[in-house]
Amino acid sequence: MFLLLSCWIISGIMAEDPSVTYYQMKNSSVCLHVITPPPYHEWKWTLAEKIIVTTTISNPTFADKVDHNRGNHSLSIKELTVNDSGVYKFTFYKSNFMEISEKHTVVVEEHVPTPVIVMSVLHSNLSAGSCNISVNCSILGDWLWSFCGEDSCTTSQRSLNKVNITISTDDRTVVCSASNHVSESNVSESKGTTCFNKTNPEHTEESLGLFLFVIPFIVCLPVFAIIFCVAKKFFSTKYNQTSPSIRNQQVETQTQPEPRVSTVPSSNIGVEPRRSETDRSKDNQEPKESPETDSPKADPVTVTVGMKINIMNTPLLSLS
Repeated sequence: MFLLLSCWIISGIMAEDPSVTYYQMKNSSVCLHVITPPPYHEWKWTLAEKIIVTTTISNPTFADKVDHNRGNHSLSIKELTVNDSGVYKFTFYKSNFMEISEKHTVVVEEHVPTPVIVMSVLHSNLSAGSCNISVNCSILGDWLWSFCGEDSCTTSQRSLNKVNITISTDDRTVVCSASNHVSESNVSESKGTTCFNKTNPEHTEESLGLFLFVIPFIVCLPVFAIIFCVAKKFFSTKYNQTSPSIRNQQVETQTQPEPRVSTVPSSNIGVEPRRSETDRSKDNQEPKESPETDSPKADPVTVTVGMKINIMNTPLLSLS
């Protein structure tokens, strides 16, 4: 009894149902070939326990979707969509009345579009030519985040369901690759462009300081210009109001001669004015001229009161 049970278990393990998987691109077609050689008794193709075709009948639901070859019992599926993915079973009986079921798994996938790569600088040294960056590569809702140095990248976080994403780097470029079982797409970006031509965190503080200095200057400059213009206009108006009278006074002063008033009183006409000791010393040094006539005559005296009056040869009046 124990021997029979052991043989049954071993036979069951050895008679494990064969299976195969097909990865196909959307809108393509696939042909499922039977693995086990004939003969096949009472065979049938099913999908999710739903009959497609049997020895005696065919499901009209799949009439436009599949083609069945009754010679080798292969099943062709046309114009694949994501809904056509699943496990297709081919079940039959062998001549020893043992039932065998082959599993044909079909996976329909779309073409992988171009990934989206986002890079940001963590640290860069332009003189040394080194740069450390963070890279995020995403596609179809899946994404991968890595830190990249000069020649390698280290994965930090990931969320991969539909596609496989890898990030690699060399001295000059970072490559983001996305793939599934039927297609692959890559995108690359220059490290030099990201590290040294875009915003660098090391220069952010300097740029911010310059920005904070320039912005107030730009804002205040128009204010100062307005104040200067208003002040200039104010003083110009005030000058125009007061300058006519000042200019008239200047014109009158220039056009009208200043009256010359004689320093000799009218009562002392004919009397020699008093002179200073300096003048008298000068007179003593100069030679005196002899009088031309015997009769005493007074020196000419010029009296100016708004005009010149020349009194010549006028006898001096005696003073009482």
